[in-house]
Amino acid sequence: MKSIINLINNKLFEFDPIENDDWEILTDQQKAEIYLYNDDVEQVWLDLREKNDLDWDFPRNQDEETQWRYVQKDILQKLQKAGYEAYYDEVGYDLLNCYLNIKHRQNNLLWNMIFKAYKKGAFPCGWKGEYPNGKLIVFHPKYQPNTIQKLHDLVADFFEKLEILVQNPIILDDLCNLFDEKGEIVSDKGEEHIGIEKIKTFFQKIIQENTETKYLWQKQLTNNKNYFAVRTGFVIKTKNGAIKAETKTMAFDIKNGKIYSLEIVK
Repeated sequence: MKSIINLINNKLFEFDPIENDDWEILTDQQKAEIYLYNDDVEQVWLDLREKNDLDWDFPRNQDEETQWRYVQKDILQKLQKAGYEAYYDEVGYDLLNCYLNIKHRQNNLLWNMIFKAYKKGAFPCGWKGEYPNGKLIVFHPKYQPNTIQKLHDLVADFFEKLEILVQNPIILDDLCNLFDEKGEIVSDKGEEHIGIEKIKTFFQKIIQENTETKYLWQKQLTNNKNYFAVRTGFVIKTKNGAIKAETKTMAFDIKNGKIYSLEIVK
């Protein structure tokens, strides 16, 4: 029971910084409670936990019962201090099963995941998808998405749209919307295209001159909050039938979730 007591004293509802692709992280308490209490969801949280309940399989002896009553008081005090005492029954049920899972070496997937979430100070409150497929839903009001990951997604979105632009010119506006209104592109020829209209003209020229673009590989060179550089190799098929293989570095300056500057270097 030592691991449970340590968790309660040091981690329970502390909301440590987290980043876990296996979790659906919610900052909205009302939304979290929909998954926690509602029956009108794909996977009812109460039902899932009851199906994995270990209390019936491993009855506690008198000493454990006595010790657990003290643990329950600690849980309540910690939740009252954090302002989440309404979740006392849920947390107590979870931690009891986590304790039994550890003591009796059951290696139950659900309780392993729930215990891991509690150890990060988060509150596991539901399941997205049909268990065991899907993700554990956790409530974490202090969660802030990893900025670097967001920038990576923005750059990945840029390359995805650029690759299909020539064959699907209809996405031109979507591609341009990735840029700041006052953004710019500096081409490998030293030309500057400043503002959305100039940026749109830059991409329209690509559409006019080529019939296909295929990115073969990409290598990340830098990755921080404001600057993301990628070395990439690609093949272009032009309107006159020529095929060009090129390698370039594209350096993205990111501001407020938009591409503020794109510098293209051979």
